[in-house]
This record gives sequence, C-alpha cells and structure tokens, in this order.
Amino acid sequence: MRTGDVSGPKFVAQLSVSVAFVLAPASVMCLVVFLSHLVRELRAEVMLIAVHQEAKRTIDRVLGNEEADRDRPAEPPQPSEHAAPLLASRSGFLAAVDEDALLRAAIDADAVVLVDRLPGSSLVAGTPCGSVWSGERVPLRPDTRDGLLQRAAEAIVTGHERTDEQDVAFALRQFTDVALKALSPGLNDPTTAVHALSHSSALLPATGWPPRDYPRAWMASPNSTSSSRSMAVRTSNPLT
Repeated sequence: MRTGDVSGPKFVAQLSVSVAFVLAPASVMCLVVFLSHLVRELRAEVMLIAVHQEAKRTIDRVLGNEEADRDRPAEPPQPSEHAAPLLASRSGFLAAVDEDALLRAAIDADAVVLVDRLPGSSLVAGTPCGSVWSGERVPLRPDTRDGLLQRAAEAIVTGHERTDEQDVAFALRQFTDVALKALSPGLNDPTTAVHALSHSSALLPATGWPPRDYPRAWMASPNSTSSSRSMAVRTSNPLT
C-alpha cells in the first residue's frame, strides 16, 4: 500500500500477483475449451442427434406403456347428442394434457371427456378442443357440466411454442424443417438434408408406423366367378 515514507521497505502483494499469474492462463484455457465446445455443438449433425435422442425419450414416455395401449379402445368414443363442447381457455400450442387431472374430473362428474386435439396442435382461446358428456348419455346438470368444463380446461396446458413433453411429432417437424432449409437455394446442402431424412426414417417405426393390422401381401386365388381374386393377408406390425 502507498505511504508517505519512502525510506521503508517496498511492499509487494505477492499473494495477489501469484493468484493473478495462475488465473490468467486458466482463463485463456477455459475460453479455448468453451469455443471448442461451442463449435462442436453448432454442427448440424450434433443438433440432429440431440433432437433424435430427445424424441426417443418422448416416444418412450408417451407411447412406451404397452399395457395401457392394450387396454385402450381402438377407436375413441363418439360424443352423445347431449355433449357439451370443451373450449380452450388460452391460445397457443397444446403442450401437454394432465391425464390424471382429466381422469379425476371425469370420475367425479360421472362423465366422459374427449380431447380431440393432439399435442402440438394450435389452439385458439374460445374454440372447441374436445367434448364432455354424461356416462349415462343424458344431459349433465348445469353446475356439474360447468365444473367439469373448467377442470378439463385447466388440465390442458398450452404454450407459445411447441415442446417435446408429449408432442411425439415435434421432432419429425424439426427434421423436416432442417431438410427443407438444407435444400433451399441459399444453402444447397443435400448432405444435411439426407441426414435429417435418415433420422426421421429411424424414428417412424418407434411411433407405430406402419400401422398394425394392415394388408402387407396380396396373392391371387381362383374362385367360381372369375379367374382370380385379390386376398389380403393381414399380419401384425413387427416394428411396434
């Protein structure tokens, strides 16, 4: 520290200078490592792999429960003539549906709730996104109906952008966007487009496509009225 006495011994902050000499090269090394990491993360292939991995986790979380799929009916129930429309409370993208809250609301009201919009769909406040009706196919009491509609609307979560919480198709949309932009005249990068399409092709079987129980092979078989007829051979989908 500075003093008015110049005859005394000179003071040198040895500890502070030593720490500064150590931190200076360490800071430069951290900056180099960060820039190297940033360059790797900004590569198109790295971002495609990250989207693919997150999509796999979403598919496993949303579609991975085989027991629930087995108990689920093949077709959704048809609303009765007394059904009331379920209106979206907020505008935005359908991010997720709280299934437990929706189920509790339906059980408490002894009713059926149908949400006919998929996660990722664009909702406008005040427009229908589903229906509710009594399990007995009779009109719901006004107070029961209003309470059910409010609880069902609160179970529908919307956001300003699509997320991968329950949106299985979000990753496919991202891969498609990357492929289209890569093939634009401004970029003209067919390699990145091929990589994006490869990731999409790898994800499709995990989502259940091709669908189960559809004609896979056709064979000719004679009958009495014509020389041959087409017969569909249906098999289960081995990829799902």
